[in-house]
Amino acid sequence: MAMNAIECQQMVDVSKETGIPLFVAYYRRALPYFVKLRDLMEMKAIGDVKLINLVLHWPVKPEELQGAAGWRVDPLISGGGHFHDLAAHQLDYLEFVFGPIKKVAGVATNQAGLYATDDAVSAAFQFESGVVGTGSWCFTVPEKQSMDVCELVGSKGRISFSFFSNTVLHVETETMVENFNIPHPAHVHQPLVDLVVKDLRGEGNCPSTGETGLRATLLMDEITRK
Repeated sequence: MAMNAIECQQMVDVSKETGIPLFVAYYRRALPYFVKLRDLMEMKAIGDVKLINLVLHWPVKPEELQGAAGWRVDPLISGGGHFHDLAAHQLDYLEFVFGPIKKVAGVATNQAGLYATDDAVSAAFQFESGVVGTGSWCFTVPEKQSMDVCELVGSKGRISFSFFSNTVLHVETETMVENFNIPHPAHVHQPLVDLVVKDLRGEGNCPSTGETGLRATLLMDEITRK
């Protein structure tokens, strides 16, 4: 949403002062794949969720090895590295489904020295509902060790899904195993844009606002101790 939580808060304040709505492009809140996952949670498809285990391990980008890392890992432009670029979407969506995170702690470090921002991050968090979670992000693993999976462990089963790599929801309970393949639309932003338009027309409410967007940045700042 911005370089840091301070800038996010300034944006929210101006929106309130001027009355001009502020929306943030955390479009997973409206994508059919992620809407289905939220529906499964509301249906208690795996009972009461106890634990969330989030893993995002990606290899080094070729340009980073060549000394041309790009703007995403230039802290003067992006405010953070790949963690801030990607974890924002993950944390925002998890709060959308499970409510506010009340406790978070983390460790962030630069291990490979390819650029100025963190390339390895670990976090632990707890939601107000009592659900606990862990997160692991590393952006220097071998290609064959790439992993993009989030596992939800419940009292009656588990669900695994991907934030970025595929569109299959894998559901397991004591009595069934089922995969839901829900491809993204041609334009992934479109479902959220439609909700923004309806909100501006007074026909509904967009679920991704400046105030909700601020939350993800607050969490990332805390994890990386910015």
